[in-house]
Amino acid sequence: MSVLPSIGPHLTAVENMLGYKFQRPQLVFEALMMGYGWGGQGAVSVTYYVLMCGMEINTRLAIIGARALEWCLAEVEKGINDKRRDKLLSSWLLNHHARACGLDKYIFLNPGHSAGDTSDKIVAATLEALVGAIWRDRNGGEQGFFVVDRVIEQLKFFDHSSP
Repeated sequence: MSVLPSIGPHLTAVENMLGYKFQRPQLVFEALMMGYGWGGQGAVSVTYYVLMCGMEINTRLAIIGARALEWCLAEVEKGINDKRRDKLLSSWLLNHHARACGLDKYIFLNPGHSAGDTSDKIVAATLEALVGAIWRDRNGGEQGFFVVDRVIEQLKFFDHSSP
């Protein structure tokens, strides 16, 4: 018996959204596990998952995902200026893309939050974490960047018609 919440419906929805099938589904769980704001009883739950199941919250995956997005953007737009890069990788725009895909519905929130209570920063960080999860699922390196690049192209992240 697993101590983890059911990832099945979340996994299927996220894979369909991204157009990518994970080889290691636990990475999706980690990416969807809100990385901050846990307190009280929720802190015990997260600690249990981390210690007993080897799971982590999404902070590390979000950092990896942010770097992967930077790399992909540099490949797509050679010589991009800092202002444009900052805009395309901003939490505001990442949140916009994530909510447009419906990602906010699949984030595992702590017990003190309700589904409509998900902050823009949490949604943006979860999207970065999913990008990091894809990169790690492909064992990193160039293959990981190639797959990340394909996924963000499908989602039209760096499309010039973005807000």
